[in-house]
Amino acid sequence: MGLILLAVMMGAVAAAANGQDDSPLLWGAITLVLCLVGGAFGGLIGMLVAGAASFGLLQLKIAKWG
Repeated sequence: MGLILLAVMMGAVAAAANGQDDSPLLWGAITLVLCLVGGAFGGLIGMLVAGAASFGLLQLKIAKWG
């Protein structure tokens, strides 16, 4: 279950980054690292929070630098 959620979150963040002319590979890697750390410390809830945080970081980057 966790691997499916990880893949979905990575795909969503990478697709959002690709739509903004950012590197989908970079943002997918950031999401992967954050989700693995979140999953290690907080289980499934930690993984979900980390996925939301990576999407939030992407949106903050877009808002600040375009």
